[in-house]
Amino acid sequence: MKTINNSLLIAFLFLPLYVISLSAQNNKTAVYHWFDDVVGIENTAIYTGVQYKEVYRTYGDKHKFLFSYDFLNGDIMYEGQMFEDVMMKYDVYEHNVIVKLNGKFGESVFRLIRNHINQFSIRGHIFYNITQDEEFLGFYEILSDQNSNITLLKKYRKKAEKKLNKDNVYYEFTEEPAQYVLHYFGEYYDISNYKDLVQISKKSQPEMSQYVRKNKMLLDIDADSFYIGAMSVLAEQQ
Repeated sequence: MKTINNSLLIAFLFLPLYVISLSAQNNKTAVYHWFDDVVGIENTAIYTGVQYKEVYRTYGDKHKFLFSYDFLNGDIMYEGQMFEDVMMKYDVYEHNVIVKLNGKFGESVFRLIRNHINQFSIRGHIFYNITQDEEFLGFYEILSDQNSNITLLKKYRKKAEKKLNKDNVYYEFTEEPAQYVLHYFGEYYDISNYKDLVQISKKSQPEMSQYVRKNKMLLDIDADSFYIGAMSVLAEQQ
């Protein structure tokens, strides 16, 4: 894992994309490794999480994590410090980020403190943590960022069902409909259906209404594509 402590990184959170590039340039690699060697991962911010122990017994792919039950390589900004090549997984049920760290004293698994996470990236999907708006708290994938005023966000969700197999209790986790949120000119809006889009898009209501009529079936088949297309309509009318 590579880390670097740079207070200037915090400022990038206010860029239109709400994203800092999470793929390191080749000339930074040596610096990241040097920082790990000198400081030690145990002395960095990411070691302020809570030791993690799984409490839900599951079978097969009916687990609570996004993409995979296994740890995946990703990047995370934690307390304003960038950590790259972190073994991690995202708990979609309880909305926690779990990391596996290798330090001088062996391997440790931590649940990171939610409010200390600025953003993270896993399998190429970038997630931003909304902490200031009580109605929209949590981790959202950035699906589309048209410009500084228009950003489409997606929140993944799963539900749990308790099962009994002989004498064993286990759980099955299944996907729930995602929550789509529009960050539009400094405000967050829940867009649970196409009517919300039409209502929000005051300057482009005729164009948005036309887009919805032509693509309404797409909403049931591929909601991501439907809403991403709608963002293009909004951006064209600004």
